[in-house]
Amino acid sequence: MENNKSAILKGSEQSQESIVGVNTSELLATKPNLGGRFYSDALDDSQINGIIRSINPHLITLIGFSEFGKSTFVASMYHRAMTQGQIDGYDFYDSDTFSGFERRAYIRDVGLKLNKRFNRTTNTEGYFLTLHFKKGNEKLLLVISDRSGETYRNEYTSNAEAVKADKSLIYSNHIVFFIDVSVLMTSKNYLGFKSKFNSLNSRLYSAEVFKNEKTIDVIFNKIDLLNKEDKNACQLFESNAKEVIQIIEDTSQTKINRQFRICSNNMEDNHDLYDVFDYFVESCKLVNIPTVSEIDWINTKVKEL
Repeated sequence: MENNKSAILKGSEQSQESIVGVNTSELLATKPNLGGRFYSDALDDSQINGIIRSINPHLITLIGFSEFGKSTFVASMYHRAMTQGQIDGYDFYDSDTFSGFERRAYIRDVGLKLNKRFNRTTNTEGYFLTLHFKKGNEKLLLVISDRSGETYRNEYTSNAEAVKADKSLIYSNHIVFFIDVSVLMTSKNYLGFKSKFNSLNSRLYSAEVFKNEKTIDVIFNKIDLLNKEDKNACQLFESNAKEVIQIIEDTSQTKINRQFRICSNNMEDNHDLYDVFDYFVESCKLVNIPTVSEIDWINTKVKEL
């Protein structure tokens, strides 16, 4: 692991002492305030600037409503990197946000559903997560933006100004829409989703999110819920999935680059999921840059990608 961490990532003495001898479930139960973040927790807009070293980060922004599986996907990718030691032939050697990943991994594996609101990514915690990979002398830095699904569902569907303030979303050149397969399988669920999804895309367009050239992918998650023996459900899913793609392409004026159908919470021999992990790492087309002591990564580096 690299020892050259910025001060922001080292955390305060208080936050480090608070995690000694305490397991993850106990930590989550304490609901620490923003002044005492976990050591190496997910980063926010101001903290992300501290990760710049000598390589250009590739930012992938995940867009999706709550309970669509974004954080589960992220936790599974982290699990794959930790257990296999590499993704797509690149060795995983560091992260600035281990606690942010561990928090999502814990939430993914929670068996009890008594407090569903707390057992999800919240809109007050950091959302940038980093993965460092290398192969020989080549180093890659993948940054994943995993905002709360409630931010997209409740705030970004109705407030274009809030979207305009999200500079990482506006300047990111790679966004991935997460769609829950279950909302496409029945007419009732789809009508409710489509209304919200149209509103979200309208706000994204108004905020000029699509003004900058972007790679846009779509992940249809929870594909295991689709019973292949139920022809009506399968036909409805295919029709609605096609319409979702059309909505995105019409609004963004961009052809969807890749489509994936996955189950993000099943890690055993899940090659469709592994293919997405490989694709994310392959997307890190990075260029070595001189080390800069002070840089506004969100407003500068993302724009240059």
